[in-house]
Amino acid sequence: MKDSTMISKSSKVNGLGSKAPTTRSALAELAEPLVSVPPDGGWGWAVMVAVTFVMFCVDGLGYCFSIFFEEMMRDFHCELTDIALLSALSGGFYYLFGPLTCSIVNRFGFQVVAVFGGALLAGVYLLASFTTSLPLFLTLVGLMGGCGFNLIYTASLVSIGFYFERWRALAMAVTCCGSSLGVVVFPALMVQFFSDWSWRSVFRMVAGVFAVCAVVGLVLKPIKAVRVERTVQFGQVSQRTSMCGSRLVFHSRTLT
Repeated sequence: MKDSTMISKSSKVNGLGSKAPTTRSALAELAEPLVSVPPDGGWGWAVMVAVTFVMFCVDGLGYCFSIFFEEMMRDFHCELTDIALLSALSGGFYYLFGPLTCSIVNRFGFQVVAVFGGALLAGVYLLASFTTSLPLFLTLVGLMGGCGFNLIYTASLVSIGFYFERWRALAMAVTCCGSSLGVVVFPALMVQFFSDWSWRSVFRMVAGVFAVCAVVGLVLKPIKAVRVERTVQFGQVSQRTSMCGSRLVFHSRTLT
């Protein structure tokens, strides 16, 4: 009687006398993290068009303000080397802010970051059009504007990788063409149609364009993640995940 009691106690300690811990551990082993499956089409094409438009505006407007440097020099009573810091600061923070932007995208998603980046650029350029202080102007457009460029640029570009797998190269190529077209088209538009405008009026118009980019960022809807299920049968582990409810993808490996 004493021996049987000892065996019963030891089995409970080892988890053999209770089914609940074994069930919980089995479920934990079979559980897999959520994954995002690229739809490769559908709404993804709308995302590609939206990102192309954003790239067209961001890169096109970001590299065409040097044509207003002479007017800015007269307005701020400064030298060309002083106002040239605008391009240096804006271009520098455009790329230096990239690693931080990636972590922000991972935390909040590309839609939120893209909308915030567009709204930040709109506010920065609207405020800069009213300032009369050169240091404040450089801080707004150079530092904060450069960070805003990177926020909307990186978030928009990252979304393409989530929406496409088979057609990812094509979608990326189309969006990059948007950047190239913007760099070519916007300086010509500024000279042809806005040469009679003051730089302050142009900045207010640019703020409106970036506000439109923020609205377009709403197109970058987050992709609903799915859970990968694993089942053990006949010495194999099969993984199964549903792709937007339309088909199943199976992967398997042998247990060792």
